[in-house]
Amino acid sequence: MTDRVNFLSFGWKGFEACSPEIDNTLSLFQLREGKMAYGEHRLAEIDEKLLKEAKEEFLLDFQNMTGGSEESSPSELGGAGNPTYPTLAGQYFVLWRELLIRNSHILAVDRIVQKIQESRERYQTVEIATSVPWYVIGAIHSLEASLNFDRHLHNGDPLTDFTIHVPAGRPRRGTPPFRWEESAIDALQYDGLDHVNSWPIERILYALERFNGFGYLKFHPEVRTPYLWSFSNHYTKGKYVADGVWSPDAVSRQCGAAVILKRLVQIGAIEEPPSQSAMPTGEDDGGSADPGVEFLRLASTRIGEEYDLGANVPLDNRRWHGPWDCAEFVSWVVYQTCGRVCGCVDNERPIPQLEPFSGAWYRDAKASNTQLSIADAADTPGSILVRKARPNKIGHVAFSDGNGGTIEAAGAALGVCRRQIEGRIWDAAFEIA
Repeated sequence: MTDRVNFLSFGWKGFEACSPEIDNTLSLFQLREGKMAYGEHRLAEIDEKLLKEAKEEFLLDFQNMTGGSEESSPSELGGAGNPTYPTLAGQYFVLWRELLIRNSHILAVDRIVQKIQESRERYQTVEIATSVPWYVIGAIHSLEASLNFDRHLHNGDPLTDFTIHVPAGRPRRGTPPFRWEESAIDALQYDGLDHVNSWPIERILYALERFNGFGYLKFHPEVRTPYLWSFSNHYTKGKYVADGVWSPDAVSRQCGAAVILKRLVQIGAIEEPPSQSAMPTGEDDGGSADPGVEFLRLASTRIGEEYDLGANVPLDNRRWHGPWDCAEFVSWVVYQTCGRVCGCVDNERPIPQLEPFSGAWYRDAKASNTQLSIADAADTPGSILVRKARPNKIGHVAFSDGNGGTIEAAGAALGVCRRQIEGRIWDAAFEIA
């Protein structure tokens, strides 16, 4: 092309035309979340009229595009001024907690979820290469390519060629036709998701909305993005019907990614992702090498579950969801997080024969070389607090949340919950390093 800029060849999730550079070359930068996919066209002449005409041509061409998510807001999705993860984490936490799938869509959601489960091995292949959870990959695949393995995960373009739409020219390595797995790995790496250290639910939702773009949040905050929330109580209507063309009455026909994940949890296909908002990690990316923080991450996913004094909990069952008693709860979290056996009558017995007991937790606390004062434990995330048994009062074990509170299996009336440390009797505290 020598006399026009073909914006269509560079995609539809946002663009910015810069002034001509050396040798009469125009560089087009497609901004997506602060990353650039770029190409160059030589032009005979550059002026405002040409750019205006080219943009109008792009908008007309967009009307007939296929592939990719229908929820994007193309010309409004520049990378500048995007919200950060810490500013949105609390909002995502509440929205996830209150999410309800609309009954009118449950059968459609189940069909999608079934297909995702059937393709789990393919998603797990990509998970191994990127550390992105397989179910997150499946949700993106549903939104971007309708679960079609002949399409790029980036945007739904055919695997028979490099991507045409933003990000254009992907994957950078290899030659078409591409295998779905290699293209999917490139898509996740392009978005930086392979550098995320851990995946609490807030981080998952942020990554998903960021993958599609923050146009709804930035330009139409009255409507929560259907890319996440369509088919749920959080979304009714309002969407982009073309590049930069907003309709307050149009309704998304795609199932939102958060709805897909919620249904996977409900049917037991995946565990409830932990919550970052409930834990004082002090880290923007939701990850931590501190075992205490990881204890809290897992423990928080069991809040609200049933308590039963003397419950027999299989420590090696990752999918256990109660009932719990206090000692079994703490022993299970510790074993699941770091593979250590603690707080059992005999810590050396085979896993199926282990018997967690508050008295054993007190024994291990007093024998530990990482003992803490109760005051220090209150400020130490994931440290263990123990009350030994007394006449007419059983012993008790809890995690400190590092903010003066606990996560614990508190009793039949409360189940697994958060409580305060102050004003209660504690006899020992220690860290598990």
